[in-house]
Amino acid sequence: HSFEPFVRTYEELVTNVKVLCDTLGARCYQHNLAAAETEGRVNLYSGNTQPDREDKSAWVTMGRKGPKIAEIETVRLDLFLQREAVTADVDLLKIDTEGQDLKVIYGAEAALMAHQIKLLVFEFGANWGDSGFLLKHAVAFLDKHGYDSYMLSTGTSANPLKLNGGLWDDIYEKISLANIMAALRDHPQLDVLLGLDETTVGAVQQVAANDIKVQVQGCVDESQAAIAQAMAMIGKSAQSPPGVDVPGPV
Repeated sequence: HSFEPFVRTYEELVTNVKVLCDTLGARCYQHNLAAAETEGRVNLYSGNTQPDREDKSAWVTMGRKGPKIAEIETVRLDLFLQREAVTADVDLLKIDTEGQDLKVIYGAEAALMAHQIKLLVFEFGANWGDSGFLLKHAVAFLDKHGYDSYMLSTGTSANPLKLNGGLWDDIYEKISLANIMAALRDHPQLDVLLGLDETTVGAVQQVAANDIKVQVQGCVDESQAAIAQAMAMIGKSAQSPPGVDVPGPV
């Protein structure tokens, strides 16, 4: 199931996905809807200042960059799953909604509480702040429902960076762009998804956190010698894990 609220982009999605799904022999469903926390209608604004590309990026944040381009219908994923009689596990929920990702997560609370959703991947960046959201709220919400969160692709020397379980640091709110993965704590393929085992994840934590402080603050709490020592202990396991990338919104 893929969701795209803007009608012209939705039409392109239908065409492109049909080719892919026909090739794979898969069942694919596209919906001209926006996943959100509440159901109703909201205005969609252009996120691009170029007149001929106004529909290539869009925001629901009022007037942030460009003019209003559409009024769109929103749906809670909880209610969508009920109406579509989707009772099977959702193996992956992939979200990239230009700063509105937390609203989509809130709208899936019943499915998260029931552990129907096994894995989430969403984007975090500066536009979260523009929308009034904080990453720590998403991490705490997911932790409450039994999901561990990891920051991927931060540009640090060590990935992934675990965000919950007493490891949160407010410095993470200053990251300009990163992908976040949240997985059920008992996910059978967690080690494969991370590219590291849980013990090694704990070992890389200090290195990645210090690298982020270098990026954001230009300084670190621990000495560079301590970081070098930690890296030597971790060795090859500190390499970035294989990416999790599924084309198109889900």
